[in-house]
Amino acid sequence: MFLLYHKKDKAYPETIKINDSLYAITADFRNILKIFDMLDDINIPEYKKTDKLKCWFFGDNLSLPEDISREIIVDCFIGFISGQNFVERRGMEAVPYEQTENELQTERQFCYNFDAGEIYASFICEYGIDLIYIDFLHWYKFKILLDNLSPESAFKKKIELRFMDLRGLSDNSELSRAKESVQLPDKSDKSEINETNNTNNTDNTDNTDNTDKIIQEIQEFNEIWGKAGNN
Repeated sequence: MFLLYHKKDKAYPETIKINDSLYAITADFRNILKIFDMLDDINIPEYKKTDKLKCWFFGDNLSLPEDISREIIVDCFIGFISGQNFVERRGMEAVPYEQTENELQTERQFCYNFDAGEIYASFICEYGIDLIYIDFLHWYKFKILLDNLSPESAFKKKIELRFMDLRGLSDNSELSRAKESVQLPDKSDKSEINETNNTNNTDNTDNTDNTDKIIQEIQEFNEIWGKAGNN
């Protein structure tokens, strides 16, 4: 939760506490959006996504334990996104935390990529912030500014049109066509991607041990990442 009496390191943290140690993270909004994009990329095998998440979220953090578990990595990222900047652990196993109300929301209202133009234009018009040229913008600050754009901003107007009740209007009306044009694209069915990855990996008969290891990593990833939900 954002509170006005928080100091900078509390309001805009750039570290995550794992047990009693602090580890630097890359908290710029561009990096977080890049991670979201990576997690939705059907061309990246699921079992590799945790490795990329570790590399991008923690950057070149040499102090991070080499044997840190996949679950810890996932918990750190989810914790940061939800505003909980610490992960308790026993050894290298994370202790799950309660989900916030935002994480429990199932209906997507917008997409950072699909609505990028409107977000960009709204930040320039209302805040004078050019998201392309700004050197650094903490994810929390970006979210606060995004959430508080005015109803007249291009971004909020697009969302309003997306959920506008047009019952009684013809599907061929100008407003109906406009609403259809701003609907979010469907998310990919990751279950099909997982099946494809399993099939492709098991075709390699020259290295059975390596194939078994990859399949096991896929299964472990799916068990861990399943609690992260969709953005």
